[in-house]
Amino acid sequence: MLQFRCVLGLTAVMLLVVVSSPVRSETFFVATDGHDANTGLSRAQAWRTVNHAAQEVRAGDTVLIAAGTYTEAVRIRSTGDQGQPITFKAIPGEKVIFSGNNGALTYAFYASNKSHLNFDGFYFREFSGLDNFVLPWSDRAPGNGTSGMVVLYRCSNVNITRCFADARSPAYSP
Repeated sequence: MLQFRCVLGLTAVMLLVVVSSPVRSETFFVATDGHDANTGLSRAQAWRTVNHAAQEVRAGDTVLIAAGTYTEAVRIRSTGDQGQPITFKAIPGEKVIFSGNNGALTYAFYASNKSHLNFDGFYFREFSGLDNFVLPWSDRAPGNGTSGMVVLYRCSNVNITRCFADARSPAYSP
């Protein structure tokens, strides 16, 4: 009987540690002069690609992206949580452009079965399928005709704010 009480006491202590553990929330940086081997924890230690950031972030994290042109198709690997979204955001006052490389890329961001995501302050240009700024609830995965700047497959609670798309071709001249 005494042995049973010790096990219960140990269990109670373990539960207390788990319940009182703080939730990690980080701010990461991405810049065209960064390097993916950096920590990403400051502008001076910024990562180079948004894709790398998308692989590293967890619920509650924010990715601040510095001015520049990013030519990449970013796949969101993690999901946010209620009260702890994952946020991809241009650094305030800086112009962040996602380029589709003259139509070679069909999307800038792709998320499948994710929730609680925020995208803020981006410019999109030169993507094929610019008629679809956001393609929600698609029944097709990338590579099967899916296109749009932000492709959301079975996602929920996604906020896209202050983002702009320019559907003109690079050869456009006013």
